[in-house]
Amino acid sequence: MSALSSVTLDPFLAALPRIVSEFGATVNSVQLTVTAFFVGLACGQLFYGPFSDHYGRRPMLLGGLVLCLAATIFCATAGSVDALVIGRFFQALGVSAASVLCRSVVRDLNTWDEAAQKLAIMWVIFGLAPVVGPYLGSLLLATWGWPAIFWYMVAAMAPLLLIMMLGLPETAPYPRPPAPRPANYIRNFVFLLSQRHFVAYLVTILCIQTAIFAFVTNSPFVLITALGFSPGEFGLLFGMIMSGHVIGAAVGARIVRRRGINQTIRLGGLISFAAGMVLLVVAWTGINQVFAITIPLFFVLYGSSLIVPHAMAAAMSPYPAMAGAASSLAGIAQLLGGAVISYVLGILFDGTSRPLATAIALSGLGVVVVFELLVRHLPVHPSQAAH
Repeated sequence: MSALSSVTLDPFLAALPRIVSEFGATVNSVQLTVTAFFVGLACGQLFYGPFSDHYGRRPMLLGGLVLCLAATIFCATAGSVDALVIGRFFQALGVSAASVLCRSVVRDLNTWDEAAQKLAIMWVIFGLAPVVGPYLGSLLLATWGWPAIFWYMVAAMAPLLLIMMLGLPETAPYPRPPAPRPANYIRNFVFLLSQRHFVAYLVTILCIQTAIFAFVTNSPFVLITALGFSPGEFGLLFGMIMSGHVIGAAVGARIVRRRGINQTIRLGGLISFAAGMVLLVVAWTGINQVFAITIPLFFVLYGSSLIVPHAMAAAMSPYPAMAGAASSLAGIAQLLGGAVISYVLGILFDGTSRPLATAIALSGLGVVVVFELLVRHLPVHPSQAAH
């Protein structure tokens, strides 16, 4: 379930340049299929968390999966880019239930350190889908065309929905908060945004997620259109780069027990920043050798996996009664950032890797600056005191 957003995004990436040519569309208009996906994820984050705090995780999750399945079938039969954009929005609106409620269920059942470890393990599972997704998507694209990618998603989702219906217990704690109303949304979100502890970790996540979203959304055009790789080669390169995500998550799950959450985040920030700067130099000096581009990207993703799951656990753990709202707010911020960066890079794409490399380098710099100015100086929160 934690990998579902990746399953519904990554296999589609290899098809973006093909859709540009098949529909006679512009890069920016086809990029909207990715932007709409992030907007849908963000909108879902707005209500799944608070509603699940009151009504429970199970009904919200099952409803989201049903919506996602229906929208995926719509995408498979879409006859225009506009229809595909609409379908992708509703597909993401449904899949965001899994993104939000996975984290909430983990927080329901675990303490601070246990949640950090288990979120890191989930991050490994989440990272496996991008390793194979684009390559699988490229194979489906070459054999049956881009609609086959959506039928693959249907085949992956249908048994997952059945498993969740039969095997997922309710985990939301009692007593439940009141039924969500707009005033409650605003009050909870304003409270969380007034907490220095929550904001510091949230901004850290937002910085590094900008780099991840920049890579995910713009890499098909950089690697296929600008550098001339085939969709199949793109799938292999994407998988090689995303393996850094998986390896970093596996390593992070171990070292967080020795170094603690903050030092693990700091290490990840330094690695991502250094790799981003190397990528920036490579792009602006015109070096188009494949390993000069893929190796720095590998380490950007490696560093990000030392940051995101641990910063997420640190941001959410002090607020158990608002775990759903905290997860939603964190998700909204990240995904709106992803929507913005995907749209901006679609406009700025100039046939080179320079806009992508610049965005990633600035994101790595942002993580280092935010950690040194905000996270490093946070007082020990009472929820951490026993750990």
